[in-house]
Amino acid sequence: MKCFLSATLVLIVMSCYIFPFTPAPIPIANTKQVLSVIGILLIGFDLISKRNPIINKDILQLSIYAALVSLIGLIATTYNGTSDFTYTTYIVSMFVWLAGAYTVVATIRKVYGECSIFLIGNVFIGICVAQCILAIAVDMVPAVKAVVDAIQGPSTWLESVDRLYGLGACLDTAGIRFAIALTLIAVFLVKISDTEYQKYSYWYVIAFIIITVLGSMVARTTSVGAVLGLLYLLKASRIQRLYISDIFSRIVKYFIAILAIAVPILIFLYHTNESIHDYLRFAFEGFFNLAETGEWEIGSNERLKSMYVYPDNLKTWIIGDGYMVNPYYSDPYYMGPNFDGYYMGTDVGYLRFIFYFGLTGLIIFILYFIKATQICIRKFPLEKDIMLLLLAMNFIIWFKVSTDCFFVFALYLLVSKEENDKFNLIAINTTDAYEQI
Repeated sequence: MKCFLSATLVLIVMSCYIFPFTPAPIPIANTKQVLSVIGILLIGFDLISKRNPIINKDILQLSIYAALVSLIGLIATTYNGTSDFTYTTYIVSMFVWLAGAYTVVATIRKVYGECSIFLIGNVFIGICVAQCILAIAVDMVPAVKAVVDAIQGPSTWLESVDRLYGLGACLDTAGIRFAIALTLIAVFLVKISDTEYQKYSYWYVIAFIIITVLGSMVARTTSVGAVLGLLYLLKASRIQRLYISDIFSRIVKYFIAILAIAVPILIFLYHTNESIHDYLRFAFEGFFNLAETGEWEIGSNERLKSMYVYPDNLKTWIIGDGYMVNPYYSDPYYMGPNFDGYYMGTDVGYLRFIFYFGLTGLIIFILYFIKATQICIRKFPLEKDIMLLLLAMNFIIWFKVSTDCFFVFALYLLVSKEENDKFNLIAINTTDAYEQI
């Protein structure tokens, strides 16, 4: 019972970090901010104890890049005379994520004795599976919905547009987390294939299918992770050398066995449950349209195409207009048109950054994530694939929305190389597996 409660605590803390929400009973701060306050206290205690695990050269170097992002944001808003300070405080946002991550990592260490990339990934995957199942339960079980709404408040808007939600998990916020979980599963499947932990491969495949199907019902951004994960598995298969590795053959067998069970269940629910029918059509709209009309069409993609609007002057390209959110409602001195949604009516991440602080800010922001990736790869060379996939996902997602994946890098930045090498289960007898990739 003690082990179960300890594991549950870790999952709850991780969920509050990666799926933050503001508790309805005490709407003072969201759960990420609460964890960051706890993290600051823990950091202070460790500093007094002279353990000082967070103040290091890597964090300081990354802070310089974050500070430059904030500085360029400040220059953009000052030069343009706006009051949209969304990214002028990015350095603060970085430290809030790091402090919150410190609490998560400290909790994992307290429960399991050590921390590693592998362990963090497993907890991350576990909570994403739980959120997917919870989202379906909220939609179908009134008692569950009542509890979730009592904790985070009713999600009236999500209900009005008929979208699934969990506890702090909805729309692209959830989709990005689910996509990350899928890429982690793909990497872990390969890494453990030559170890005694290969027996857990079935669980990873089950998690992959659950997150792909249910996660796509919540947010179709999940598909980015599914595609990246499958491409990674194809790369690991060495199929490009006209040879199928034993690793890939086993993984394919796992997928076939589990899909043989899952597909008939989904087909049955599709024809007997109206809600599942609608959510499946939403999640895999492109496939349904391709089968029924012979054309790949997704409604949200068509809307996204209309959002590709570009600056029409050199000043905006260089330093932006100083707006991220719709100024019509937030800036009393704004005299321009009212856009549908964000500034210039676009949700596209790259364009929103350009309109905010130009190519100058966008380039520095890109370098910031490249630097975070470099730091993690240098510390954890065996986990290089994970870091590169995260970086790729971050830049791919910006073609749709402006959020980022730093919250995951924050977790990894706080794991020491020594404890990862000591505790990382996949580092045992995996030399051959790594060389095959």
